[in-house]
Amino acid sequence: MSANENIKLHALSFGDSLIKVRDIEHKNAYDYTKKHRHSYFELMLFEQGGGDNLIDFVNYDVKAYSCFIIFPKQIHLLHRAPGSFGDVVQFNSSSVTSDKLNLIVQEHLWYGRSALLFEEDHLKFTEVKTFIELIKANSRGAYSGETQHALLQSLLFVIMKQSMEMENAVYKPAVFSEFLKLLDSEIKNQHKVRFYSERLNVSEKKLSQLSKTYLGGTTLSVIHDKLITEIKRLLLHGALSHKEIAYDLGFDSPSSFNAFVKRRTSLTPGEIQNQLSALGI
Repeated sequence: MSANENIKLHALSFGDSLIKVRDIEHKNAYDYTKKHRHSYFELMLFEQGGGDNLIDFVNYDVKAYSCFIIFPKQIHLLHRAPGSFGDVVQFNSSSVTSDKLNLIVQEHLWYGRSALLFEEDHLKFTEVKTFIELIKANSRGAYSGETQHALLQSLLFVIMKQSMEMENAVYKPAVFSEFLKLLDSEIKNQHKVRFYSERLNVSEKKLSQLSKTYLGGTTLSVIHDKLITEIKRLLLHGALSHKEIAYDLGFDSPSSFNAFVKRRTSLTPGEIQNQLSALGI
């Protein structure tokens, strides 16, 4: 049985709209009470806090006037306390059409920045809430899709402002952005630098130079870091044995899988699983 059958990647029927705004207490069609993954983005804005929000390998306390971003394919589980409320904005990757914004959003994830964008910040909350109300108000009528799309771009620029400032608004070459997107979609099956360089029509040397410049390591190390992240997600979910994970991710044997994990993390897969369990997630 494949990992994708155990950790279902839930899609969303957007219908005529590429963006949906719902109340936090909205009940999704899938079993949202168990760890799950989405094929789309979620922005969660809490006016009243309470509970905890698991996003990949971190469990966050949910506080008032807070905002979280959940990326496609991240493991997610919200335990919402009674009385907490807010909004969730759901949108597909295709809704982010600005090249600069797309790269900023990707880099937020790739540089390991927190899924918690802000908390207990009434001023920031009010700013974000204004955009969300405008998106909701323009859900119908002439040019509603275009209006919502423009508002979403503005909302994301506002919300990702901190990431932009941390990078001093230095934007990376488009080919590197494409590499990160391709890696995200192909990591399960493709672990070789040659595959990515050929798909992007760029030399392995050039791709490695870009990786060193913008992520501090070779292309191969970037690929391996991404692979470790996916392994941790599967270990956290716990639905597959280590042997099943090894073969599902293209390793030729459980021993080569174990050796890879040990070499990259100094821990065995079992030790990583115990470590995640000890964190209460």
